[in-house]
Amino acid sequence: MEYINKIQENTFAAACYNDNSIEELVAALAMDEADAADCATWGITAAEWRAQIALALNAKIDDTQAPE
Repeated sequence: MEYINKIQENTFAAACYNDNSIEELVAALAMDEADAADCATWGITAAEWRAQIALALNAKIDDTQAPE
């Protein structure tokens, strides 16, 4: 649960976490370039785009490993 606590509300990372699967987040990180539309919409750089997706992905993975 370490990563979910790092995601701030109303951020690109939160949107990625809420709206995408692990597979979709992995695919996004495999892209050669950041999504220009996402960057423009959220007012973030390509590096921030990657970091926010990675944060959302790590939080999703944590969720799958959390005890019930």
